[in-house]
Amino acid sequence: MLVFAATIFLSAFLLFQVQPLIAKFILPWFGGAPNVWTTCMLFFQLVLLGGYLYADLISRFARPKAQAIIHGICLLVSLAFLPIIPADVWRPEGTESPTLRILMLLLVSIGLPYFMLSTTGPLVQSWFGRRYEGRSPYRLFALSNAGSMLALLSFPFLFEPWLPTRGHAWGWGLGYGVFVGLCLLTMFLSLRVVPQNQGSSSKAQHAGNTGAPESVTTWHSWLWWLGLALVPSVLLLATTNHICQDVAVVPLLWIAPLSLYLLSFIICFDKPAWYRRELWGGLLAVSTILTVFCLYHGRPFGILGTTIVFLAMMFSASMICHGELALSRPGLRLLTSYYLMISLGGALGGVFVVLVASQLFIGFYELHLSLGLAVLFGLWKIAAESDWSSMHRIGAMASLAGASLSFWGLLDTSRELEGHWPSRIGVAIALGLSAIAIFSFSSSRIPVARQELNRQEHGSAKWTVIVGRLLFVLWLLGSVALVWNPGFVLDYMVPLYLVWALAVVAAAWFGRGHWFPLSSRPRISVVVAVVLVTVLGGFLLQNATKPAPEHVHRSRNFYGLLAIKRELSPSDGEVLIMENGRVLHGFQFTRPDLRMRKTAYYGERSGIGMALSQHPKRLKNQPLKVAVIGLGTGSLAAWAQPGDTYVFYEINAKCVELAETDFYYLSENPASERTVVHTGDGRILLERQAEKGDLQNFDILIVDAFTGAGIPQHLVTEECFDLYRQHLQPDGILAFHISNAYLDLKPVIHHQGDRMNWETRIFDFSPIQSGSSTARFEDSSLWLLLSPNQEFWEQPIVQKSGARWESDWRVAWSDDFGGIWQVFKFGTPDWWKMLSNFFGGR
Repeated sequence: MLVFAATIFLSAFLLFQVQPLIAKFILPWFGGAPNVWTTCMLFFQLVLLGGYLYADLISRFARPKAQAIIHGICLLVSLAFLPIIPADVWRPEGTESPTLRILMLLLVSIGLPYFMLSTTGPLVQSWFGRRYEGRSPYRLFALSNAGSMLALLSFPFLFEPWLPTRGHAWGWGLGYGVFVGLCLLTMFLSLRVVPQNQGSSSKAQHAGNTGAPESVTTWHSWLWWLGLALVPSVLLLATTNHICQDVAVVPLLWIAPLSLYLLSFIICFDKPAWYRRELWGGLLAVSTILTVFCLYHGRPFGILGTTIVFLAMMFSASMICHGELALSRPGLRLLTSYYLMISLGGALGGVFVVLVASQLFIGFYELHLSLGLAVLFGLWKIAAESDWSSMHRIGAMASLAGASLSFWGLLDTSRELEGHWPSRIGVAIALGLSAIAIFSFSSSRIPVARQELNRQEHGSAKWTVIVGRLLFVLWLLGSVALVWNPGFVLDYMVPLYLVWALAVVAAAWFGRGHWFPLSSRPRISVVVAVVLVTVLGGFLLQNATKPAPEHVHRSRNFYGLLAIKRELSPSDGEVLIMENGRVLHGFQFTRPDLRMRKTAYYGERSGIGMALSQHPKRLKNQPLKVAVIGLGTGSLAAWAQPGDTYVFYEINAKCVELAETDFYYLSENPASERTVVHTGDGRILLERQAEKGDLQNFDILIVDAFTGAGIPQHLVTEECFDLYRQHLQPDGILAFHISNAYLDLKPVIHHQGDRMNWETRIFDFSPIQSGSSTARFEDSSLWLLLSPNQEFWEQPIVQKSGARWESDWRVAWSDDFGGIWQVFKFGTPDWWKMLSNFFGGR
């Protein structure tokens, strides 16, 4: 038995260790885009489906000896794929489909080894069930998921920081060789059946773990398995996309959602009793409400809190779906078919997110769809089995969460609600539902008849009834005041909130059983749940479909979400703004006299303004040759002067198209005839130029791919800095735009400056604090400039604007070593700022 356990554990460990490893290899080739990981996940799910299909067919139609021969040959052939290091020939040229190229690259690099690993789970469980009759194989599935989770958690903290990527790949190949040997031994042992000991546990003891009888398994069950596997798969990839868009595309942030996804499998399949509907359903209800709140308000809990909300939502939804999946598992005869449907659901989820949703939606709306389905599936099953007690508790928790968020929103927007009756009525409904839920929740134990009998026999003191009803009237008056005069509530919000909370809890305690018969409470919980689902579904639908009237363009492709919107400035006329997700990519005034205005992060007193205006060549009226990694709207071309050369490197072809057709920076700048845009990853294009001996000799090289969220880590490694230095003039300037709310890249870039013996200074510019007369055109920005050019550093305005970093903190990143967790910074969340302003301002 130990050999079976070791084989399945090692196979699962290797299966999930190779996922972030191979993705890390190819991530820099595709610009560090979030869809690199989701495309990899699609490949893994498709191959896993193929592996499960192979396991199902071979276990059904091949005799044990034939299974051993076929599988043994495939295992030995798969060794030819080692080591699993992608060939450089697969590096993209910049014009091909990234999705197709990634899928083909993975197929050629790890296809057969990954396929053989994916077959191991169901096959080894099938062999185990044949060798040890009467023993449940489902515990091996939990062991498999434990191995998978250990592989994922160990990658960013144990393997990635200490092993070079290529060395890790060779080590993985060695582990795969050990796995092949163990699998061959397992096949040999499975050919002999061990009779069940007379003194062993009876079949009845194993009934809870061997699954349902095959006779009750119908096509409805197959569809149910498929749906329960598909929804969390979509939710996993959609949640990963959201998190990566907000922070960075790194293995650490891929691994967190996937680890929770696997943990839900471990909990549900190792011991189904650990799955409690009221617990996980309540967590799903609360986290769903919080998720909807975040979708509307951005990051109200800060980056850490918002990430936790999304992960809690995904985990609780996975627990609901996988918990119901574990409860409906079949007997041993349908084991491989059962796993095949689970794998098919996972693969269809990947296909939907990567291939369908990216074409169907212009936003990450697969998150909304899968979240709604997860809530619906959970409540549907609870209602189908008349589990009113669970429904009761879920409704109570959800209503309380909704009421609390309603009050929270009013802390900041009560004045605005004075003229908006629908919102005020909606808040009142939320408060009412929460009160009803608490009243009914206080005595929601089963059986109802016994509770009703106890109430009739013992009754309650008249004074408790009177107090309870008085408190209810107090709550009612507070709710009416809230709806009728929000401005009054704003001034006395905190005391009113405390009184309301006390009134509801006390009324529920003193008046239980007197507001409505206990026997009616299951019906009330259903009403609360139905209203909850309807309201949440309406919010999700509105968030996904409500068009922004100012948008003139919205699109989605492999590299993210692009939007152009039009706004009107009272003094300066029309403004066109480009955004990538939530990140500003630049803006431009359409008035001819303002089109070449230096805007956003590129103002005259910003860090890049210092570099472009105070470079010694510029001061001598000599032309500059400037390179920019990251195009946006092309705003930096506003700095061009006649005779200059501007070379942009942009990986997103759609961004290039919009910059050329909707904005004027590229076509109307004074050096437009010498302004060039290359499509592709900046590092790869510079590497190819260097390989051909075509060094560019730039005077200034600007890396502007760090604004906002997604950080392409491969652009700040030691190898990449050496590449930058090759393409720069000996007295050139290297400029990094690192304005970012979540990651502090100063220690990384200062380390590289120290390594190259270049002076590094920080330019932290705020147009409002500086009293700039052009503040309405500019945004705050943080730039780091590196250069050996002492003539530049001696300019008085440069010395005044730039500051040396006094800290000794340094972080060394290379292509093989370095983790994003080293530079995380956690700011003050919005909710704390809001409370501070509330108490401090009154």
